[in-house]
Amino acid sequence: MAAIDLGDLARRAAELGGEEAIASVSVRRELLVRCGPDGTLAPPRRTDDVVVRLLVRDGAGRIGVARCNGATNTDALLELAEAAHDQAAASHTDLAPLPYVAPGPVHGGFDSGSAALDPVAAVRVAREAAQSIAYEPGLARAATLRAEVVESAVAASGGDAVFDARTGARLDATAVDVDGLLAGAAQGSSRAVGDLQSWLIGDRATPQPIDVERVGQRALPSDLPVVLATEALAPLLEALARVACTGHAHATGTSPFTGRYGAPVAPAGVTLVDAPQHPRTLARSIDVEGVPAREVRLIDDGYLADLVHDTDSATEAGGISTGHAADLGGGADCALPRNLVLDGGGAVDLDDLLRPTDQAVVIGAIVGVRTHGPGSTRFTATGRVAYATSRGEPTKRLGDVALAGDLLDVLTNIDGLTVATDLLATMAREPEHTLATHCPAVLTSGITVVVS
Repeated sequence: MAAIDLGDLARRAAELGGEEAIASVSVRRELLVRCGPDGTLAPPRRTDDVVVRLLVRDGAGRIGVARCNGATNTDALLELAEAAHDQAAASHTDLAPLPYVAPGPVHGGFDSGSAALDPVAAVRVAREAAQSIAYEPGLARAATLRAEVVESAVAASGGDAVFDARTGARLDATAVDVDGLLAGAAQGSSRAVGDLQSWLIGDRATPQPIDVERVGQRALPSDLPVVLATEALAPLLEALARVACTGHAHATGTSPFTGRYGAPVAPAGVTLVDAPQHPRTLARSIDVEGVPAREVRLIDDGYLADLVHDTDSATEAGGISTGHAADLGGGADCALPRNLVLDGGGAVDLDDLLRPTDQAVVIGAIVGVRTHGPGSTRFTATGRVAYATSRGEPTKRLGDVALAGDLLDVLTNIDGLTVATDLLATMAREPEHTLATHCPAVLTSGITVVVS
């Protein structure tokens, strides 16, 4: 991809939008490498995405938003401005203030070495992870590295552009047995490829040396203690924060925490923060509206403390945006907690969490979290790399299991957290929707586990 002057592009788009317009530009470059333990390598894949968004307010005070992918020439920007004004003409008058574009905090989230997207370095990291999975006859071992560089600029009509840039990397190691069952998996994320501990990630993906349980479908006792590894807890925290901790959810009364400011919503000692400049997250300086992204303490020592806002929801609440907009124009899904940090506890590791339990289930990862509707904290999901334990010792490998429960129960039933915390990043093609959650493993209960 040819170099793009993001600031110039954002300013030109805003000017073409009229006297009241905001243009937001993002460029994301990605390198994907997949490697087997014997060095078998899929061809490295590179993708480049450019997105230009434009928000305008016309002379009647109506708001319109449009976007285009890839095109950056003047003709494309003129079409973008026309589309935004066409949408404004079909909307209602909205005299709420437009986002206030300003430079955000400086962060250390850009690593120049990672920004090179060097395929040789990427292959080395992926190969080391795959080869670190302990050998077992018939086991297919593999590792996938995804590295990205994200640059963005936002400008308002007649104003200077503000900028942000970050890098990120995610390494997944997997082990699949002879029956095609995912027997082991581990993930590591970081702002720098060189910070990924590939050998450790591969070792964590080594399957437990226990038999696979082969029984008909059955539900395990609902009061059974459940240990959630970082890769399992993070998606549940993200789902809960999305449902319960945004300004839009509270304004519409769909959050289970509505009206509970200062009330206990989690056990004492549990603190959940959205920290865009945390040293171990995929950092952000500004949001898509060009508003500085600031730290928001959502739950403080078990008590509901604050919410994340975009400009639209902050105006409804009589406050200011916290810099958490994921799209221009506002709306129910436009303010997102994206850099969650949950403090660790006192347990040394998973074994320490399991020590006081008689029977328990360990869930290595969770995918496909679905809530039951707007504002609902009831969820279903698939648990992966699950195994049963007795008196702290692994007994049966369960593989994929069906999970159901309440996100609030997961939080309120926490009975232990590990000291160590890890970062789980879910990289989206649209970088505004990338999630990076830094959390420990936990011991909790109230989750129904169905073995198939």
